[in-house]
Amino acid sequence: GYSFGGDYRGINRHDRFKIEIRDEAGELLPDPNGQFGNMGGLTGPRDIEPGHFSSQPLDLTKYRTIPGPGRYSVSARYVLNNEFSLPEAEFEIPVESTFELTILPRTPDRVSTVLDRLQARCERTSRKPLEDTIDVLCDFGQHDAVPRLVALAEAGTLERRRAAVRGLGTISEASALNALLKLEPVPDLRVAALLSLGAFSNGRAVTRAIAASVDADIAVRRSAATALGQMKTKPAIDALLQQFDRSDSVDESAVILTALGATGDELPGRVISNTLDPRNDVALRRAAVTAAQRFSRSTAEMILSPYTEDADLDFRELVIGTLAENLKAGFKPESLVPVIVSRRGTNTIGDAPRLLRIYSGDKAAPTILSCLDFDDPIIRKYYNLTVIEGQLSC
Repeated sequence: GYSFGGDYRGINRHDRFKIEIRDEAGELLPDPNGQFGNMGGLTGPRDIEPGHFSSQPLDLTKYRTIPGPGRYSVSARYVLNNEFSLPEAEFEIPVESTFELTILPRTPDRVSTVLDRLQARCERTSRKPLEDTIDVLCDFGQHDAVPRLVALAEAGTLERRRAAVRGLGTISEASALNALLKLEPVPDLRVAALLSLGAFSNGRAVTRAIAASVDADIAVRRSAATALGQMKTKPAIDALLQQFDRSDSVDESAVILTALGATGDELPGRVISNTLDPRNDVALRRAAVTAAQRFSRSTAEMILSPYTEDADLDFRELVIGTLAENLKAGFKPESLVPVIVSRRGTNTIGDAPRLLRIYSGDKAAPTILSCLDFDDPIIRKYYNLTVIEGQLSC
């Protein structure tokens, strides 16, 4: 077997595959991600039985920008290794392949043939390959993909039906909206259909989501809230505020807060700001932090900055991390000292030392050093070593 993964986070492709595509003049087509590197991801072993094969479908458009019809030369390279083997059993085996690719001009008959093949592939796949195929079907087919998505949504496994409903939400066509409105009352598909309706701000879609926001089923209400947040219309925002006032569930309220943040509207901003009050449930406060990030940087910073001195030290760390990493806003390094000191003698270091090291510049080292403890032998051995070696040396 061999190791696979660890190469997709932040770039949305398996970056260990090296793909080159050249046009008829020999010019290398550009990488849509430029020089942006991947940030790792989960890695796992892939076992292969003797005499069997292993394959991985790839979307070439994630590696190279193909301008249109024409003839192209494609080369692909991947280095097989096994990160989970003993040192004496480690190996690296490059696998390479080249082929010619001809892209024909788009005609109705050719589009129909490709969509038929994609629909057939959906009917025999599941999980990630199914989701990827649905995405290609929608992106390539657009309006022409709608009848096939409806057919997939009406029969087959529940996973496939829900994946097809999700796909309908990616097509900005009246036919897709009509299909979703027809499928929304179906109990097994209702949650998925509501989430997809969020892509439409049409009055019919908003009305259907508002009706679902008062449903007896909390899962339906949560999906309706998410959809209303994406719609961003005034009736949708008003419905969300009313749903938030009615809610007696922390889970539901947290979803509504995130949806309110997605609207970017000033009135929900006040609701989110009020929810950060320390007297509220900590889960709601954390949801409000997530929601605040959806506003402009200046508005989010204004909402969150007062809580960089919060008495709940875990919450303080969350707020400072959000300001520094997501909003690129400044903070006082000293605000993290109580967070770090509170974890002396524990096995938990948390994000505070890392936030100091990365975002505090010249103040990082002296601030971290001020957190050290030289009195307790156990702390000297573990805590100080972890803070110094794990942070200052990075």
